[in-house]
Amino acid sequence: MIGITQPRRVAAVSMAARVGQELSLPASKVSYQIRYDATTAPTTSIKFMTDGVLLREMATDFLLSKYSVIIVDEAHERSLNTDILIGTLSRVIKVREKLWLEGRPEVKVCLFGFWKLYVDNVSVASTPDHHVSNSADIRLRGEPDFV
Repeated sequence: MIGITQPRRVAAVSMAARVGQELSLPASKVSYQIRYDATTAPTTSIKFMTDGVLLREMATDFLLSKYSVIIVDEAHERSLNTDILIGTLSRVIKVREKLWLEGRPEVKVCLFGFWKLYVDNVSVASTPDHHVSNSADIRLRGEPDFV
């Protein structure tokens, strides 16, 4: 499953609807989960959620084993949830990489937004899309003392 976090509930709901419409997929394939509402199903492939929802999922499944890709959108908005999420995802990446070497599924984590303060020594690729100015993949290494 692809998990995409949004900083606000309205963004998660509207993005799920728009992506589903543009890809001509039903709500059971492209869904959302926010604090008091969810449209997820066992057949969900793309899940939009708030940062807090993903943090709560990590409380029961720290390795986020049902996800193959996690995208943190609008990472530059620097909320407490986003900062904690990025710090814990850097730990998840290390453990999942070790498991991947043993033949288990890997996870890819992508951050989108103006966030150069988060991770050093990561290549940043510019995109022509004016909505997303740069992105990076933090599979390499997180900061040991993130906060």
